[in-house]
Order: sequence, then C-alpha cells, then structure tokens
Amino acid sequence: MKTYLSSDIQTILKPTNTKIVDCRMPISLILTDSRKLTDPPVTIFFAIQTKRNSGVKYVSELYKKGVRNFVLPTAVEHDEQYGFNRLVDANLFYVKDTVRALQVLVSNHRNRFDIPVIGITGSNGKTIVKDWIVQLLSDDRQIVSSPKSYNSQIGVPLSVWQMAEEHNLGVFEAGISEVGEMSNIQEVINPTIGIFTNIGQAHDENFINRKQKIAEKLQLFSHCQTLIYCTDHDDIHSMLSSIEAFRDTICFTWSTKHKEAKVLLKEIKSGSKSTLMKIEYCTDEQWVEIPFSDKASIENAMHSITLMLFLGYSLEQISARTKNLTPVAMRLELNEGINDCLLINDGYSLDLNSLIIALDFVQQEQQHSKKTLIMSDIIQTGIDEAELYEGVAKLIEQKNITKFIGIGEALCRNKDKFSMESLFFSTTNDFLKHYVFSNFQSETILLKGARIFEFESIAKVLQRKSHQTIMEVNLEAFVRNLNYFRSRISPNTKIMAMVKAFSCGNCQYVAVS
Repeated sequence: MKTYLSSDIQTILKPTNTKIVDCRMPISLILTDSRKLTDPPVTIFFAIQTKRNSGVKYVSELYKKGVRNFVLPTAVEHDEQYGFNRLVDANLFYVKDTVRALQVLVSNHRNRFDIPVIGITGSNGKTIVKDWIVQLLSDDRQIVSSPKSYNSQIGVPLSVWQMAEEHNLGVFEAGISEVGEMSNIQEVINPTIGIFTNIGQAHDENFINRKQKIAEKLQLFSHCQTLIYCTDHDDIHSMLSSIEAFRDTICFTWSTKHKEAKVLLKEIKSGSKSTLMKIEYCTDEQWVEIPFSDKASIENAMHSITLMLFLGYSLEQISARTKNLTPVAMRLELNEGINDCLLINDGYSLDLNSLIIALDFVQQEQQHSKKTLIMSDIIQTGIDEAELYEGVAKLIEQKNITKFIGIGEALCRNKDKFSMESLFFSTTNDFLKHYVFSNFQSETILLKGARIFEFESIAKVLQRKSHQTIMEVNLEAFVRNLNYFRSRISPNTKIMAMVKAFSCGNCQYVAVS
C-alpha cells in the first residue's frame, strides 16, 4: 500500500500552511510514536499533542533518522525553539488538529475499498469478539483487523490504514470515553456491518446517563446495512427500536428469551472447561461447543456465531470451528523459559502488523541482550514472496533481533534474504526433531506463527515447567486511575509510583512527571 504527497493529500489534510519539497515521495507507514520507527523514507509522522506530551519534541530526532514527512500543529509553525524552518528537504503540513488530520487522511484511504467492514463497539468484549471473528473466518477470507485493542481516536486510524488490495474483509473495534468521539471514528471505519456487544458501567462518569452513552456508541452504526446485537440487553434493544435513523437497518439479532430474534440460544450446558450451546436458526437446530465455560465467553461466542450465520455459514460449519477457539490471552503471553530464557508467546496468528507490534514488545524487554525470533511463513498476504521476506528480513534487523529461526517452505526458499544468524526448517515437526534446545541460553525468545503451524507444541518445549498462574492486568484502568488522581492535584505536584519486585524489601521506584 502506497500513496503519494501531492495536491490530493493537501486537500485531504486541509493544512493551514504547507511546504512540499518532493510531491512524489511514497508513503506507506503512519507514525505517531517516535520509538516505533521502522522505515524512515516511506513514513509520515503525525506530531500528536496531548495534555502531558507533544510529538513536536521528536521531529528533529526523526529527521536525523531519515523521516521527511511531518504533520505538525499550526501553533508551533513559527516557534524558533524547534527550528522547523531548517528542515530544508522535508515536507511539512501544518494543521489545526493533528489527530483530526490523521483521521481524515485514513478516512479517505478507507473509502477507496469496497469490501465488507465490521465495526464492533460496546462496554466489554470488543477485542475478544474481534479476535474470535478473525480466528473463525481466517481460513476463508483475507482479513484486516485492529491489532490488539487499538480502538481509540488514534488507534482506530492506525488500524484502518492497514487496509490493502489483498483484503476482502475488515474487522475493527471502536472505544470511546466521552461524548463527541464516536462520529470521528465512524468516518474512519465506515462499517457496513455492526456488532454492539453490550453496555456496562465503563466511563459512566463522562455521560449524563446510560441512554446518552448508548446513543453515542450507536453513532458507529449510523450507516451500517446490518447490525448484530443481543435483544436480551433491554436498554440497547429499546433504544434501537425508537431511533428513526435505524428504521432501514437490518437488525440480525440473537437472544435467549425473545423468539422474534433471528438466532435463539435455547439451552446451555457448561462444564469445567467447555460449554455446549443449543442454537436454533431458521429450521436448523444444533449443539455448538466452545472451549470456555464463563458467561462472558458465551456471550462473545454468540456475537461471533450470529455474524457467521448472517454471512451464510451453516451451524454445522460453525460447530466445527468454534471448538478450536483460542483464548485471546495467548497474544504476547510472557512466560519463564528453559535455560534462564524469557519466552514471549504470540504463536497463534501472524501478519505484518502484528509482527511489528510483537517486535516492539520484545524491544521493551531488557532482561536479556540476546533476542531470538522463531517465526513461521506468513500466509496469504497477496505480496510477492521475495518482496515480502526481503521486507521481513529488513524489519527484524532494524528491531535488533540477533537470531532468526524460520519455519515453513516459503521461508526456506527465501533464506538468502536473512543476513543475521539464522536457521530454517520446513515444518514445525522438523524443528522440534532436529533443533538442539540446549542452545537456547539466557535470551529473550519471541514465538510468532500462523495458527496452522501449531506453535503451541514449540511453546510447550520452551516454557519452563511449573504450575501456571495467569494474572491479567488492565493497563487502561491504570492509566485512567493515574489521570484521575492527576486531575485532583496541582499540576506542579509530582507523582511517584512504586513497583515491588521479588519481596517487600526489594523495591524499584519510578518517578512519574
């Protein structure tokens, strides 16, 4: 995917002032975090302004590293402390609001694609439903989706920018925390199919009442042809029934009690590790199994199943796939590895964007200087094979990977592209059979593979044997709490966070400005 700096991009961004040096410079990467720079010549940097930081501080650093395309706030255009006038061979776009400019640029990009796009919102379950949809449909479709939980005013456009010619389905999640945010996100995703997961208490403090919050979230679906939701959520169902704008929207609903719903969940049999659900659709009725037993997973699975029924899958086809659903927690799961190694398991899905995110995560880990990537072939990208793996090799070199282990026929064919220490195996079984695992010593190992390569068998060998305890930490809640306390104290007051490690007497202190 490439676009070009031209009069078109000036019209899209609506800059108040512009300096273009090279109007034919290709752009394929959008950057908002200077730490995630990968390919400077094809990058455009949006200098985002927040209450606590400003992207303009990093422009000079990025310029020295080779970036030549910048979107900057008008307020700093004539500020001599930054010296932007000295960036003689850079393209500078000054705009009133850099976040809005980012959204407008990506909205224009989105509208170039005439494919089904699923937009997901709600108080809970957005990321799980999105990832399960990708798992369930990836065998049949070329899917572009939000990485992890990129659902914010900035995360959504970064997700949608991934859309390319090879994709035939988009799946994006959207989250909001206050009034006025969803209309901009709607323009960026412009979904044709909507999924409203549920409504809860998250961010209630920023809305007058629950009704206002539902109305704000519903804006995501204002131009949807079809909307999927559970009619058992009475507040959502009653509001949709009363809003004139949704009169022509096809509501493809599911329920446990309303017989007028398209899909009925008639019976649930939950065990300790799995659940059987008796589902009725049209004249068909069948038991469908999922490998989870909690109520939230049942609801998330039903949203995904209802979507599949709308897309034309039979209950028999669905049942064959849902039993293999994978916990989303497998994404970037951190474990102790053998021989004093650190294992980062991201072994159930692989595309270029998720690879970049995983490599960024590896860079943040400072426990070991040696970093190893075990990666499978990247399946069905639509990109020329030689070009694809030449780009992958360049990427992992930029991310300071010291050893690369490639698994798959395509990687074996392109092993000459990788200049760092590297080994190649045609299958996962070949790797397990022939590699000497004692060679892994005191290093960080990233496991990144497409699901068909069954990297879970590698994870079992690499993970240190012990009982497993999983603690899930909601970092968004941490940020929300921190910002709340900041709002209650003087701006000049410093905050210190204490992180305890190993024992109460061995602590690390981190100052937060």
